Amino acid sequence: VGARARVAMALPWRDWSEWEEVYAALFALDDDAARRTGLQRVATWRTRGRVPLAVETTATFVELDLSDRARDAAGCALSDHSLSLTYAMALTRLVNGVVDPLQQRARAVSVQKLAAEVALPASLVAVRHEATHNRLPSLPTLRLATEQAMLWLHERYWWPQLQLHRSLPALVGESLRKCQAAVDKRASSRVPRWRVVTCAAQLARKLEPCHARSV
Repeated sequence: VGARARVAMALPWRDWSEWEEVYAALFALDDDAARRTGLQRVATWRTRGRVPLAVETTATFVELDLSDRARDAAGCALSDHSLSLTYAMALTRLVNGVVDPLQQRARAVSVQKLAAEVALPASLVAVRHEATHNRLPSLPTLRLATEQAMLWLHERYWWPQLQLHRSLPALVGESLRKCQAAVDKRASSRVPRWRVVTCAAQLARKLEPCHARSV
């Protein structure tokens, strides 16, 4: 509809029901088997194309948590330092991935200020700074930062996306009713064609794969 062709967003999951299953699995905090299943699904998504940063980093944190606890239970030889490096790298990637797209101004803005614009906890920015420029934070500090990161990802991406997905049928139904009313009105009177076209365009936007804006 319109002069410009609308391009649908290519997403790696089969449909939004699969996305919702993975969401439930990754955040099943008392079910390690379910979380591993979620990780396997995300691994499959990676083979299909680009996975959103929020999904990628959530899966990384879940995998780290499972490995960390399995290491403690099995007495694995992986050192605290090696594990800390892995945590620090994942947290740094999250912070950079969130703030880098916001750095679009003529003058550079501090990471801390950009992070505040999207309510990214200052503690995550501090961990990134320490890990990058100073001494590697302690393992307990990195574990706590990872928990904060998971909470932020849930509040800023997973939960809003879930609500958007579940509200889509109602939005589409409303658009269909408006479109039908516009068509009926045009058929019985001299309603400008652009009104029908506008209604159809609004419906097309509703039918495209929805994606919450955040990360």
